[in-house]
Amino acid sequence: MESSMSPFAQKIQRGLALANRNLMEYDSALGRTLIFGQQDGTYKEVPASEILKESKSLKWWKDNFQ
Repeated sequence: MESSMSPFAQKIQRGLALANRNLMEYDSALGRTLIFGQQDGTYKEVPASEILKESKSLKWWKDNFQ
């Protein structure tokens, strides 16, 4: 599947994805939770290990990190 992004934008996206993956793996190993802001102004705390587990099941994750 061809991307509509320029090669530079693809490189930036990949770098950000790698940084996010590394942070999730680090936070998961330390047992931390991540806080996500909601559109209504509230927030939700989710264990990093849960997000990492869900992310690893995504097709995008498998295509880019395995």
